[in-house]
Amino acid sequence: LIALRTAVMRDDGVHECEVSAPQSAAALRRFLVCARPENSSIIIAAVADVTDRWEREREAAEMARFPEMNPGSVLRFDPDGVVVLANTAARTVFQTDDLVGHSWNDLCPGMTASHWTRIMADAEPPPIEAMLGETSILFKHVRSADNKIITAFGADTTAFRDAEHKLHERAAELSEIARFPDM
Repeated sequence: LIALRTAVMRDDGVHECEVSAPQSAAALRRFLVCARPENSSIIIAAVADVTDRWEREREAAEMARFPEMNPGSVLRFDPDGVVVLANTAARTVFQTDDLVGHSWNDLCPGMTASHWTRIMADAEPPPIEAMLGETSILFKHVRSADNKIITAFGADTTAFRDAEHKLHERAAELSEIARFPDM
């Protein structure tokens, strides 16, 4: 507040700052203080409690960080299937920092216009599994209530697919052995 008083006395403009004040041992209240000089010795100030707004902004900032904190691929699309957000894991899987603005149909192997139509229409859209190099990713799509935001959550299924492949190979070997039990 001392810096605010100094700034106000230095010129005729309105100045503002946010200050915190303890409400209890565990909680702070946030206040916005706006001040202007009335004359050379009087300052007029207005104080507003902005704690609720500050907490909402803090929560929104935390929610905005959520996709980046997810170790799996997270992509958001507009209703046309154009990428509007991609987290670090998605950029790593697709091996590019330039995913925003690209069509999901062009990016995701196996994605088609008819599959996108089902994602936009079905109550439980079918997942799609895509091979990206040597990595198998299963994408589950979730729509917002107003269908304006579609989010794809990707899970790496490479280890599962490798185990499945080995199981099929072993089953084929055992089947061959069963055909000729005396050999």
